[in-house]
Amino acid sequence: MRLKRPFRVLEKGDTIRAMGIINKRIQRTESAALYKLRGEIKQQRGDLHEALVDYQTYCIEQPCGSVQLNKARIYYKLNDFDAAIYALLSFPRLNKSADALKLLGICQMHSEKYQEALETFDKVLALEPRDFKALYNAGVAAYQLSKIDIAQSHFTDASNALPGDESVWVALGLCHFEMEEYEASNKAYRQAIAINSDNHQALVNIGVNYYQLGDHLNTCKYWQRASKAGSKSAQLKIGRYCSKEHVSH
Repeated sequence: MRLKRPFRVLEKGDTIRAMGIINKRIQRTESAALYKLRGEIKQQRGDLHEALVDYQTYCIEQPCGSVQLNKARIYYKLNDFDAAIYALLSFPRLNKSADALKLLGICQMHSEKYQEALETFDKVLALEPRDFKALYNAGVAAYQLSKIDIAQSHFTDASNALPGDESVWVALGLCHFEMEEYEASNKAYRQAIAINSDNHQALVNIGVNYYQLGDHLNTCKYWQRASKAGSKSAQLKIGRYCSKEHVSH
């Protein structure tokens, strides 16, 4: 009954009045549910530190339960990734919630816990097999662990799920490069520049691949394209590796 009136006011969009009602009721009788509701309102309007205080009070009164997910989202916004991880690992429905697992994986990536992140994103994919972000992030985690074959598999699946994303084609190009598959690498990079003709990394790396293949003319051609698109690293490479006959004007 304590929550019925504040909820009615919130349904009308009047958060200021709802907060006034909640504050008065907390002064009269401390209720864990009221602290949770006040924390949710504060979180929605961006008062993150104050929301955490209310959530902590709620958790003293009873088990945190779903509040752990709210706390984790706040810690994530505050860039306190280890605290977010701790809160998520205490969230009762973690392994049944794709959104909670995605947040956990991202926090683990920020904390450079790549093996844990890879395992977490695999759990996401068990729930949502074609989720692009989970596929892509699983690939990044695997790449950081030098598990290039696993990374390539995830990036390939990600490119099938969202072929219009240039970053996944660049990632595939990097995997093929690590496997010394330079022509396949260039094929992936060309998919990226088909989406964005000024993709610096793809243009520069196509040149690097041509350099590995001994084709200095195309090496400098692509570095020149990258330079015209604004790449400073391409400019440095041209000055170091390209003679005048390799550079068009």
